[in-house]
Amino acid sequence: MQKEIYEKVLEVPYHSQFLEVENSFWNIRSCGGACIKMICDYHDVPAESILEIMEYAENNGGYNMDNGFVHDFAVNYFKKRGLYSERVDLGFLTLDDEAKREDNFSKIIENINEENPVMVSIVKHTLEQTKYHLVLIVGYKYFLIDENLGDKAGNRKITSITYHEPESTTEERGQYRECSIETFYRAWLGKAIFAS
Repeated sequence: MQKEIYEKVLEVPYHSQFLEVENSFWNIRSCGGACIKMICDYHDVPAESILEIMEYAENNGGYNMDNGFVHDFAVNYFKKRGLYSERVDLGFLTLDDEAKREDNFSKIIENINEENPVMVSIVKHTLEQTKYHLVLIVGYKYFLIDENLGDKAGNRKITSITYHEPESTTEERGQYRECSIETFYRAWLGKAIFAS
């Protein structure tokens, strides 16, 4: 018998770095700014445009031309706007760190359950190129491990992640995308930025 699939998805405003940033230098580099903008809009906190966020980041140590978006910048940006914020990072993953990866993933799910979207760092591969990128987790789908125990956090088996992809040329294709948990784990760097 197939188990019933449930979902927890937050209604988060969508922003696209390609639709909203006309500057050709920044529109390909603004995933962090777009994720910040989505979180601020969701929490009804004033924020500049994506381009202004990225220019501010560049001028304040938040964007490194060699390594990209600096995660601590996002944490400080949120804190300056009255939100609680922190980040987690696996650093260099070893075989002993799989438990840490699970802890970081559990923290993402806890934040979604507490009605807070989460920025995560992923890797994208295109032929010989490797690109680091930020997306916004806005929900997940799951089934109950034991139907008799009811719908509670410890009894949920996550099957997929729902996310906003800021690197989209249409709103329809960019918002509320879904990937399997296996696909997410292959791309996720174990890094996340929380704001509530």
